[in-house]
Parts: sequence; structure tokens; C-alpha cells
Amino acid sequence: MLAGGSPIELALLPNFSEVPAFEETAPTFAENSAGKALHYSRFAAGTVLADDSGLVVPALGGAPRVMPVPERATVAGCRSYYGK
Repeated sequence: MLAGGSPIELALLPNFSEVPAFEETAPTFAENSAGKALHYSRFAAGTVLADDSGLVVPALGGAPRVMPVPERATVAGCRSYYGK
């Protein structure tokens, strides 16, 4: 329910597996999320919500953080990207 008590219905994007994937290239979680919403809204009739939740831990020097997909595809890539 929304704050005013109005019901809200959530649904998956129809035929999601057939929709071209969104390439996460933005430097922030917010920009990637907005990009996903805009990208996937081209394939939906209604309002589209998107998320690019991430984790930033100050004790780890800000890691993990936004990281380009190719670099996070492997453990070695993650270690290289995060310098660990």
C-alpha cells in the first residue's frame, strides 16, 4: 500500500527473458537505476521501477562499490578491481 492507503500492484515485465539486457556503465547506483528504468520502460505499458542496490562499506575503503559488469564477472576481476 502507498502512504495514503491506496493499493499498488507489482508485476514482472512480460517476456523479460526476451528483452535486451541493460548495460550498467554509469558511475553511480542512482544513475544505473535510472538507466534501467528508462531502458525497460520501452518494453512495458505502465510505470517501471528499477533498482541498482549496492553496498558501500567505509571500513573497506568504499568497497564494494559500483563496478563495471565485465570486471565483476569473475573473482579475479573483483580482486583486481578492488585491489585485494
